[in-house]
Amino acid sequence: MNHMDQILTGRRYYLPEEWPAVETAAAQAGLNGTRMRFDLAHPDEGWRRVTVDRRNPMTEQITGEAFVLNRILQEHKIAASIDVHDIINPGRGVLIYGLTPKPGLRIAAIESRLRELTEAISTYRQQRTPVRLRHTPLALEVPHPDQSPLHFTDAALPAKPHVAAIGQSFDYNGAHNETVDFNRTAHVLIAGTTGSGKSTLLNSLILSLCHVTDPADLRIILVDLKNEDLVPLMPLPHMAYFAADAERAERAIGNVWEEKNRRVESGRQRYQRLVLVIDELAELTHMTDIAKPLASILAIGRSKRIHVIAATQKPTAAIVGSVAKGNFTNRLVGRVLSAEDSRTATGQSQLRCELLPGNGSFLRIDGPDPVRLQGFFMDADEVDRRVERIAAQWTRQQPLTEEVN
Repeated sequence: MNHMDQILTGRRYYLPEEWPAVETAAAQAGLNGTRMRFDLAHPDEGWRRVTVDRRNPMTEQITGEAFVLNRILQEHKIAASIDVHDIINPGRGVLIYGLTPKPGLRIAAIESRLRELTEAISTYRQQRTPVRLRHTPLALEVPHPDQSPLHFTDAALPAKPHVAAIGQSFDYNGAHNETVDFNRTAHVLIAGTTGSGKSTLLNSLILSLCHVTDPADLRIILVDLKNEDLVPLMPLPHMAYFAADAERAERAIGNVWEEKNRRVESGRQRYQRLVLVIDELAELTHMTDIAKPLASILAIGRSKRIHVIAATQKPTAAIVGSVAKGNFTNRLVGRVLSAEDSRTATGQSQLRCELLPGNGSFLRIDGPDPVRLQGFFMDADEVDRRVERIAAQWTRQQPLTEEVN
């Protein structure tokens, strides 16, 4: 039986390598402008003649991928399927294939077949494509086949002071700006390995916060022992101190700890907000003179308007657990190296952050249900332009104390 006979007799699917011959047979039969495809909207009808939108090849790609995923679910007798109307294509870093559960579905059955689903999509795309399972609502998530960065623009700036922009999330109602409100948030942990977008996310968080908050009501202390990623932020008028070595880091954290104690002794007042930013938490956990005051700041700081934003490439239990415990209520976790790192960074199991594609893909853990977000992209020139704008917008404040001046 040749390919045209197979098409007309309703063969239900073809392997990816068979498609060129199928298309050739269809074209010879006068089916130019159409293709025979297993239509997800009418699964009981087998292969049907459907119109191809030549202006949008991504529609063809996504429909083909949905079919491949559905085939794996059916082959393993998993009581769930993907409907063409439940696919979210925000056109950024991710595709979300919504799953329709059927009676008797066990979520563990899907989790146990993620390797098969990953292998099928990777074969279809001819490149490694990890598949993650997301919950509430249930869906399969894969990196977008035609990724494009989510650029930071003025439209993303928060409307209120003391709020930072971190990216966008996507659901069936469209895109939603994701922010961190420091009136409600105690401390923030950002975790992700090289290529995850951690440094860019940290920059966008700090810059957007400084864009909308008067330096008279916000002071920031930067600790960057690599003396690299946070250096471009030094000209910001909100900056009180920059520590690029262990001695200065110890002094900076010690001064924040003393400021915390002073505010505790002074009682309830409206204090200037103080944000301690640490790029690479792992570099500090080896310093015994720092661990104890940092833990005290994390435990008590929020009620005194003192916050910690800590970033790390190595979210191991020894590093995060030694100072964090339950104090980092807002966690932004990108791609990590292992399932164990994912559990440590998120505080939850089965989130599989090691399967995130990187390039700004993060999970936000700030409550019972994690949120998948795409972080904003800023190149070095954009960071410099933003710093110049903010410096021109606000007048420079006084340093935190004479000691750290």
